[in-house]
Amino acid sequence: MRKIALILPTLIMSTAMASEVTTDDLSSPTVELVKTIHDFCLEQNLGQDELNADKNTLQCVNSDLEISTYTTFKTYTELTSFISQKKESTDENIY
Repeated sequence: MRKIALILPTLIMSTAMASEVTTDDLSSPTVELVKTIHDFCLEQNLGQDELNADKNTLQCVNSDLEISTYTTFKTYTELTSFISQKKESTDENIY
């Protein structure tokens, strides 16, 4: 019972603090971070529901970004376009 009494105020405070984060306070993630999360999520979804693979990957990436207080993506196309920025900038540096 004593543990609950100690944990409860901490939980309440952390919930209150988390709810204070607005979309204006969120920063944009780096392309490298998003690519790393995307690759991880693709590995996690291998061999699973392939009909909803894009949707599941988007949810996975957005979940990680939300936890880290970064802005999220509305669509899978937006996500992949963001990641492709890295490839395009790398290709430009080669020439």
